[in-house]
Amino acid sequence: MDRKGFRVRMWMIDPVLLCDRHLLGEHVECHMLAGVLARRRSIAGFVAKGLLEPSALGVRHAALAEEMLARGFRHASPLGEQDLAYLSDEVAAARVDTDDSARDLAARCESCRIRLGGALPQEERLSPVAPQRVRPRLPAAP
Repeated sequence: MDRKGFRVRMWMIDPVLLCDRHLLGEHVECHMLAGVLARRRSIAGFVAKGLLEPSALGVRHAALAEEMLARGFRHASPLGEQDLAYLSDEVAAARVDTDDSARDLAARCESCRIRLGGALPQEERLSPVAPQRVRPRLPAAP
């Protein structure tokens, strides 16, 4: 998170594989990123961490909006054109590692883990439901 509390990420995996929460969240973050770009703020730190793909923002927003509609959500927030001319070529052309994104989602969200099931490499597939530890029953207090 930067000093103003702004945090944004583009997962860049097939929107069909995102749970509702992450689908809607990434959609909101596309609009947040568009606002940052319109104010010509630096996004270099987010790019350095592999969180953004600025040149794909419009296409990504459209894909998320399409999936939202397919799931019965409303979408009435067009993104508009983005001017990336102020960004360095390196920042503008940055790419998100989709394998890292899929692993991260699977590790942090059970719904995404289930949806991602077959999308992860076999050796990295997580069980759809994390094993739960069973607590031994303690004897009742006398």
